[in-house]
Amino acid sequence: MPPGISKIQAVVVAAGRSRRMGAGAAGRKAFLTLGGRTVLERACLALSESERIAGIVVVCHPEDVERTEALLRDCDLGKPTVVVEGGEERTDSVRNGAAVRLAGCEYIAVHDAARPSVSKASLKRLFDAAEESGAALLALPVSDTLKRSDGDGAALETVSRRGLWAAQTPQVFPAERFRELLEQAARKDERPTDDAALWERHVGPVRLVEGEAANRKITYPEDLAVAERLLSGGAEKMSLRVGTGFDVHRLVEGRPCILAGVEIPHPSGPAGHSDGDAVLHAVTDAILGAAGMDDLGSLFPDDDPGLEGIASSKLLLRAQEELTRAGWRVVNVDVVIATEGPRIAPHRREMRASIAGLLGIEVGLVNLKGKSVEGMGALAGGAGIAVQAVCLLEGRPVQAGHDGRPEAPILAP
Repeated sequence: MPPGISKIQAVVVAAGRSRRMGAGAAGRKAFLTLGGRTVLERACLALSESERIAGIVVVCHPEDVERTEALLRDCDLGKPTVVVEGGEERTDSVRNGAAVRLAGCEYIAVHDAARPSVSKASLKRLFDAAEESGAALLALPVSDTLKRSDGDGAALETVSRRGLWAAQTPQVFPAERFRELLEQAARKDERPTDDAALWERHVGPVRLVEGEAANRKITYPEDLAVAERLLSGGAEKMSLRVGTGFDVHRLVEGRPCILAGVEIPHPSGPAGHSDGDAVLHAVTDAILGAAGMDDLGSLFPDDDPGLEGIASSKLLLRAQEELTRAGWRVVNVDVVIATEGPRIAPHRREMRASIAGLLGIEVGLVNLKGKSVEGMGALAGGAGIAVQAVCLLEGRPVQAGHDGRPEAPILAP
């Protein structure tokens, strides 16, 4: 090992019961096969690639000790390896692993056995940061839109993701201080959800080091399938689909003028069985068409009394839910509004933000513009409004019909 580089003891936690994986005692996820080796072997091999890892302590379920020892002997990691029993809770298991003292190790790196794909480059960045800052963990900036639930399946509010990171492992700490914290946690019956939480509570901030999406935790059966694809040379190729939507409405005096979910001050608004939002109707038709599903009129007929006056944003959200369930996501949307009625330009920013919020994408991925019909045709003089929308979808369809195309789900109002 080059001078000046600290030695690190890895503690690999593999003592979980794998309830969400549905594996049971005979097939805990650490022992599931991934590319000809177990998930546990893959995790240990990935750690052993780093020259700073001086040895590995594997913490397993008490029933799995002999099995784990035999597995690691055959794996031949080329570094000292110790197997110990886990405890009732994750913190107990980490404490048992940290209690082993491998000679000369100044840091402890705690890693989930269920993360078999951590890269050598990520480990280098992490260990450099730990030596510089004292404690560090791999993590990813949160990119998805976050919702707070009311506990009954409804979204109460959108939570800002600014400054939010999703924690990964390994998480690295100075060895002796970390052991003290683990003993203190046992005395006080503290049960943090990860090791960094313990450090944050009693010592201070932990350095965030950007990890990689490939370092995902195997929690559900589909996670194992993704890991298999990555191991075999990359993720399954994403499919791209383009869809177009079109809608036209008469403008009727006294009707609210709702476009893209935004109410625009105007003496007339789009006629319709719903709120008449021609923009959201066109966008909904575009995404349904791209996914090979039935169109808006078929799914939400205008003679259904239950849909009378319904906000078109609710129809788009229902379509979006089915889109997600079928394995698709919206990449971007482009909308053209043709009318000589309400002026679009003053409301363009708000309309783009509304569409982006409904689709769960960035505002920059939604374009929208208004066009005049130059006094021609049925729309002249503000008699009506026509909307054309184009969208791009990306995904891996999870349902297939007899011809291999995604089956169109049935959307209930």
